[in-house]
Amino acid sequence: MEVRSKSSIHSVKTKPNKKVIAGSTIGTCASVGAAIALIGKKQGYKIFKKPDFSKWNKPKDWLISKINYEEKEMIALAGSSVAGGFIGGSLFDKKENIKSKFKEGIFQMIANILVPISTVGICNKAFNKFAVPKLNIKGKKLNILKACVTIGGLIIGIFAGNKVGNFINEKIFKSKNERKLSIKDLSAQLDDTCLAASMLTQGGGHWGKIVSRFIPIALLMPGFETGMKMSKNENNENENLNETKEKTQTLT
Repeated sequence: MEVRSKSSIHSVKTKPNKKVIAGSTIGTCASVGAAIALIGKKQGYKIFKKPDFSKWNKPKDWLISKINYEEKEMIALAGSSVAGGFIGGSLFDKKENIKSKFKEGIFQMIANILVPISTVGICNKAFNKFAVPKLNIKGKKLNILKACVTIGGLIIGIFAGNKVGNFINEKIFKSKNERKLSIKDLSAQLDDTCLAASMLTQGGGHWGKIVSRFIPIALLMPGFETGMKMSKNENNENENLNETKEKTQTLT
């Protein structure tokens, strides 16, 4: 059975052991949390202060809602996520899987973060600089055009990122396994979609603030996928083990 995911296609659905899952989860969350604290401190917010538990039910007052997430902050969060997932997953996994996790981390940063974010950013800046001054429109019509530019930039960035990632895999890591990407896979691009939406609203306004709250959550995904990445040999071993179990159950 073929299983399609955002990062790759496996011949069978395999799962890392519970320790690897726990390590990847803790490492990713801890790294992203630390990155949020450092970014918040840099933007002038007090991090190390007595927590006000009376605001637990007021998301708009949380630090995560006050931070202004621009391109560099998003890339920093994504890098922290990937690094945390890689370290946490590697601590509890087999040595032969560490190289695959490293490759996955590189692919995640380039194909799913850097290229899509940069493409959306370039498209938006070019539109605002060259097109907006010449267009005699404002309000909702202008916002619709900006949305189209953002969505178009996101789609181009996702496909371009996949091509760049495959090029790096082939030329640097000598991998012949091409990661295919189709329109169906765009639904899995939660992190990129969230980033693009925030860049469209520029973190301002009612919707911009709501979207900004989900950016750190969306950026946990690259770390999880990096930390739980398994080598091809490991997948084959799991496939053989599953086949052996099925044959044993059939005989009994």
